[in-house]
Amino acid sequence: MFGQKTDSVKVIEYSQSACDRTSDPDRLKPRIISLEHHADTLNIEIGFATTCCLEYIPNVKYSADTLYISYKVKDEGEACMCICCYSFNHKIKGINTPKLTVKLYDQVIELSNEKYWTYEPTFTILNGDTVNRKDKYGLKQWIWITTSDNFIKYKDDRIDKRGKIHREFYGNGKIKKQCYKTSDGEILYCRQWTRSGRELK
Repeated sequence: MFGQKTDSVKVIEYSQSACDRTSDPDRLKPRIISLEHHADTLNIEIGFATTCCLEYIPNVKYSADTLYISYKVKDEGEACMCICCYSFNHKIKGINTPKLTVKLYDQVIELSNEKYWTYEPTFTILNGDTVNRKDKYGLKQWIWITTSDNFIKYKDDRIDKRGKIHREFYGNGKIKKQCYKTSDGEILYCRQWTRSGRELK
């Protein structure tokens, strides 16, 4: 064992938040929400999703500049059939290293402002339009083309309205106008072209 010893490190204050029902536990990323050093005392807030209706007690170990945190369930209480998002505040005495690694249930977690997992955004360019978008959280956004004449409009992975693509053509066969409309006729937006095929901006 290197550095400070486990028996010199102890939790002197601890609190558990109420269930955060505004956040999605299926997308929540286990993370460090905040971390501050004051002399040999560490203030650390951790967020992750776990079983509802229970109180958790932290189990802390420290070795070689690594803080290991796990939780056991307090004896009283009965688990609910749900998962909820929680944050856990700890004040831990006996840690003063500037190069701290934190492991939650043996998995490294990091300080992050992003509470959800993030991904590389994706999209498709179709006839000059950006469609079939997924944002950095993996959520479907805006227009998703399902067939040549149908589309679905998404907002944060939820369907807004289903509709159709309306097209108009010139006598020479070139497209004149293309509009995205909802099933009740509401126009979401349109694109227009000249007779020669140049798109009007």
